[in-house]
Amino acid sequence: MNGPALSASRLTLRPIEDRDLEIIRNWRNSPGVSDWLFSGPQEITEAQQRAWYGGYVEDETQMRWVIDTQLAGPVGVIGVTELKGWHGSLTIFIGDPAARRMGYGYEALERLCAWLWGRARTKRLIAELYADNKAAKRLYEKAGFHFVAPAEEQNGRPTMIMEKRL
Repeated sequence: MNGPALSASRLTLRPIEDRDLEIIRNWRNSPGVSDWLFSGPQEITEAQQRAWYGGYVEDETQMRWVIDTQLAGPVGVIGVTELKGWHGSLTIFIGDPAARRMGYGYEALERLCAWLWGRARTKRLIAELYADNKAAKRLYEKAGFHFVAPAEEQNGRPTMIMEKRL
C-alpha cells in the first residue's frame, strides 16, 4: 500500500506511481543495485515489475516511496515491509549513481523513521543486508541502527541483521 508523501529539507518521499515503474526497473536491473538485492542480479522484465507493483499496492504490510530530490529528481526507493503492529523491515536503495554518497539515503531514512515513530507507532525497524555491503552498513549505523546477529546466507553470501528501536 502507498503511504503519504513525506517532506524533508532536500527531498520528498512520495508514493510510487505507475509512471515510476520503468525507472525503478532500470535501477533494480543495474549492477550498482542488483548486486545488493536478495532477489539476485537477474534481469527484471516489465511484466515482473508490474506484478511487483500490483502486489505491493494491495499489501497492507508494506509501504514504499520514491526518493524524489529537489535538485536531481527521483534518485531511489525506500520502504518498510512486514509492517505488523509495532515493527517493520527496512528496504532502501539509491538507484541513480550520481546521487550516491550525497546524503539522500540518510535524509530519506531519518524522515521515514520520524514518520513511523510519530504516526504509525512503529517502535522497531530491522534491516537485513549482505555482510559485505559497507555503504549500507555505514548508512544504518549513522542512522542509529546496531548489529544484532548474522542471518541466513542469501545467494551463497553471508548476511547480517541490524536494528533500530525508535
